[in-house]
Amino acid sequence: MWCARAGEWKIEKLHLWCCPPLELTLAAFFCFTSPIRSIMKESLSIKNRPDLKRKLMTGAQDDVSRWDAADVLSRLIEPLRLRGAYVSEWKLHEGWGARGRDEPRALVHLVLSGRAEIEFPSGRCELLAAGDLAIFPRGAAHSIGEPGSAKTIALHQLLPERPPGGKDIVVVGEGAEVGRMICAGLDYAPEMEYSLYRTLPDLLIVRGPEVSRQTGLRNVIAVLADELKTNATGSAAVRLRTFELIFVLALRYTLEHAQSPLSRALSFPGIGAALATMYDYPSQAWTLEKLAKLAGMSRTVFSRTFTELVGEPPARHLKLRRLDEARRLLQTTDTPLEKIAETVGYESTVGLHLAFKAEYGISPGSLRNKRSA
Repeated sequence: MWCARAGEWKIEKLHLWCCPPLELTLAAFFCFTSPIRSIMKESLSIKNRPDLKRKLMTGAQDDVSRWDAADVLSRLIEPLRLRGAYVSEWKLHEGWGARGRDEPRALVHLVLSGRAEIEFPSGRCELLAAGDLAIFPRGAAHSIGEPGSAKTIALHQLLPERPPGGKDIVVVGEGAEVGRMICAGLDYAPEMEYSLYRTLPDLLIVRGPEVSRQTGLRNVIAVLADELKTNATGSAAVRLRTFELIFVLALRYTLEHAQSPLSRALSFPGIGAALATMYDYPSQAWTLEKLAKLAGMSRTVFSRTFTELVGEPPARHLKLRRLDEARRLLQTTDTPLEKIAETVGYESTVGLHLAFKAEYGISPGSLRNKRSA
C-alpha cells in the first residue's frame, strides 16, 4: 500500500479475482482501488521519483472527477453485492415482541396492519403505524413489538435459521391478532461496505403516507405482496430483486428528504467529492489546502462551507473518521495495531493510542481485549 507519510512507498502484489493464478506487481495502481490486497515486505524509495508522487494525488483527483453529487446513493450501495433475501411474514397477536442482535445484513420491516414499537439498546424508541417502512442499513440490534405491552422473544428462538432465499410464516404473541408485518434480511458481504455506507443512520423510516405517494415504491410493494402468495419457479430470485428495489427506493427517499448533515454535504458539489475522497483514503496526510484543492475552492470557502454542511471543521471530521475506522478494525479484525495505525493515517501506534483514548476513554489495546474476553 502506498505510504505517503514515511517517505517510502510500498508495492502492492495483487491477485486478480477474475484470474486467480495471475499475479501482477504494480508500481502505480489507482491508489487503493482494489479490495483485495497482499502487502509485500519490499519497499521502493520515491525520493527521486516525482512521477510516482504525482500518481498519488492523481488517483484522488480522478475520484473527484468521477464523483456525481446527484447520484450519491449509487456510490454508497454499489459495492454491497446483495446475495440473498430471507423473507418472513409475521402474524402479530397480543403482547407480541421479538429482539435481535447486530447482524451483517440490511433489514426491512413493512407494517401491513396494526402498530409496532422499535427500541434500541440505547433506549431510543420509534413507533410504526400501518404502511410504515423501516430500514436498518447495517442490521443494528433492536427489539420490535406491540407498543406498551410487548414480551420480547429472542429472534434466534423464533427463527433458528434464516437462510438467504428462505421464506417463513411467524406467529408471535397470544390472544387476538392485532397486526401483520413483512420482514426481510438482505445478506451482503460486510467487508465490501463502502466506508460512507457505514455512516448511514441505524434506522431509516418512510412513513405510510409517503410510501403511498412514491409511485415506484408503492408499486414494488404491491408486486411483493403478490409474489409472497406463490411458490412459482424463481420466487426466491424475484423476492431478492423486489426487496432490493424496496431497499434502494427507501434509501433514496430518506437521503433526499431526511436532510441529514452528511447527505447534504455529499450532494454539495466539491464538498461531497472531497468528503468521499477523505473517507476512501484516510491514510493520506490530508491538509486543508489539499482538500480545498480537490473541492476546487479556496481554503477559507472550503472550511466554512464544510463546517456549515457537516457540522464540524474538516480537521475534526477527519480525525473522527480515522478513529472510527480504527475502532471498527479493532472490533472486527485481528489486524496488528501497528498496521491499523498506518491504515488510518497515524505515523505511530503512540499517536493512535493517545488520540483514541482521548476520544473514547479507552485505549485501542483495551478495546480489543474486551472483544476477546
